[in-house]
Formats: sequence, C-alpha cells, structure tokens
Amino acid sequence: MCRGCLNILLFLGAKKLFEIFMLPKLYLPLFYVDVIGVQLQLGFMSILAYLYYLDRQKEALLYTSLFVILNALLTWASIKLGHILWIWL
Repeated sequence: MCRGCLNILLFLGAKKLFEIFMLPKLYLPLFYVDVIGVQLQLGFMSILAYLYYLDRQKEALLYTSLFVILNALLTWASIKLGHILWIWL
C-alpha cells in the first residue's frame, strides 16, 4: 500500500523533483519506466522471500527461472526495438 502511494507521489512530483535537483526533463520518461520497474522487482523479491520462508523451493525455482527467461527475452527485445519504441515517448 505505501509503496503504491510512494509511486503515485513520485509520478505526480517528478517534474518538481527534476527542477529541485536540476536534472534535464529529457530523462522524465526514463524515470517513469524505472519507477515502475523498481516496483515490479520489489514485488517479485517479496514473493520470493515468502516462498523461501515457507520452504517452497520448487515454486521459488520456477519463479526465478521465469524471471531469468523473461529478463533475457525482454532485454533482447528492448535492444532490438529500442529506437522504434522510444519514438512514442
């Protein structure tokens, strides 16, 4: 709940934060993507922590394997399609 609220506050106050820290506005789309990525990774790591705590190692291995495969595929796709995908931003 608090993480979601913090993300909303970061999205709403991003321009002001960039002004305070004198960062170029060009990096705002990257900031938005990073905030979402950090939230998703934190959620994934929380799920893994619970699975290991409950000694559900097979499920944890499945989720970790899925994470590795998706990370590799999406990184490759991002590199190949990067210039095409950034046009709409």
